[in-house]
Amino acid sequence: MAICKKVLGDNHPDTATSLNNLGNLLSRQGDHAAARPYYEQALAIRKKVLGDKHSDTAISLNNLGNLLSRQGDHAAARPYYEQALAIRQQLAGMHERLENFAVAQKERREILTLKTKLHDDKAWQVTDARLDLQHVETLARLDAKARQELKEADQWMIKAIANKGLSGD
Repeated sequence: MAICKKVLGDNHPDTATSLNNLGNLLSRQGDHAAARPYYEQALAIRKKVLGDKHSDTAISLNNLGNLLSRQGDHAAARPYYEQALAIRQQLAGMHERLENFAVAQKERREILTLKTKLHDDKAWQVTDARLDLQHVETLARLDAKARQELKEADQWMIKAIANKGLSGD
């Protein structure tokens, strides 16, 4: 770790990754108290260098949530999971709009995992996350023409709903 900090500096993304990895190692060994400062340092660096909306920041938030949950402090873990979930949802939407479906699928899987941590497996939020993942998997299988046709159909449906609302029927 000292070499990493000396070569890359205290505020480098790779330094944060090394700190995160040390936290993972200690946590897996059951030394949660020793792992926490490494996770916290990694999160602080990632927020400072990469920003509050980066996928690596979400990883750090999730890791802190996992650590607290393993220690039995589920109430303290919840805000970390919720922040990670918010980041993942924004990233998934962005990648879906850009039609970067491989990354969108990865983000949707992370969202499903986080929602499962936050809610009962049978909760509507978890079912909704499963459906969102299936939707992205379906889009990934479609060719460009079929995706365009689907977009056009969605636009027609939105117009029809808006018109129905205006007519009062």
